[in-house]
Amino acid sequence: TDAARKLYVADEGHSAVPVYAPPYTGAPALTLDDTGEFPYDVAVSPKGVVGVLNICSAPSCGDSGSVTFYAKNSSTPCATVSDPNFYMSNDGFDKEGNLYIDGFGGPPSYISTIGEIKGGCHANKIMPLATTNTLGFLYGIKVDRAGRVAVADYHDSADTAIDTYNPPKQGSLGGPVSTISLAGLLRAYSFTFRGSGAEIYVGAANNSSNYEVVSFGYPGGAEIKAFNAGGGTGMAATPALIRRRSPR
Repeated sequence: TDAARKLYVADEGHSAVPVYAPPYTGAPALTLDDTGEFPYDVAVSPKGVVGVLNICSAPSCGDSGSVTFYAKNSSTPCATVSDPNFYMSNDGFDKEGNLYIDGFGGPPSYISTIGEIKGGCHANKIMPLATTNTLGFLYGIKVDRAGRVAVADYHDSADTAIDTYNPPKQGSLGGPVSTISLAGLLRAYSFTFRGSGAEIYVGAANNSSNYEVVSFGYPGGAEIKAFNAGGGTGMAATPALIRRRSPR
């Protein structure tokens, strides 16, 4: 969602990103043209720049994908960034407009990794970010109000967590400064912050292979409530977590 509570949907099957205005019924208010790509995740910066993560390109889906940027209220791309050594999965903006992505490196190792893209519509490269801990399979990345980078990290059903890192320094995120254990959840397919930033929703499959949404306090991690859900791999909350700062 953006600051106006418009909802952006990564529609992988139609190579497009429809944008719905409240109350989210009827036709899209705008559709971002992502022709030839398979959009897998989408994020909106505080200034309204949109970053669409394309997991790969049509028709074969045999490449490493790309990130397409769109200026506010525009349906035409303003920049596209790709790296043959970075296979992408998810993305999220910080309040400065820097986009963080997760995924994995190229063959033969395919090691999970995190990257940063600066510049928005002027972006031209992906900067890999190191961590001092070993990463598992990454299922989502968001930035909290303090600028810390939160990542859904899956090693196994007993070691699934939302790990939060301080903003990067000299190309490294260091180690997690807080961890929310998701033990018992087989896959954390997506997560989002409430607008307050003090609560986080996680969409996951549990040990019975049923899909549910579980809310936790953030960053403390105490479970608040679980909701039954039918399925899905993406979620959003309104209002948006990060709002543009008012001019002084």
